[in-house]
Amino acid sequence: MTSVAKTLGAPYITSHLMDTVKHFNVISSTLPDERAVDACLKFSDDHIFLVEPAAGVSLATVYSKVLSD
Repeated sequence: MTSVAKTLGAPYITSHLMDTVKHFNVISSTLPDERAVDACLKFSDDHIFLVEPAAGVSLATVYSKVLSD
């Protein structure tokens, strides 16, 4: 993995996961490291709490409205 957001990453997934994911509304998306880090900084400004880039990826989907309502 080349991302700065490594702690929640996995080099591969199991076939069981692929079977299970079909039963849920899973949305797969990728974001550049810059957006993850920017989201960490925005979250820190908003909440006075710093999180790591792996969490910043999830925050970036909210701050940048990647996911719709």
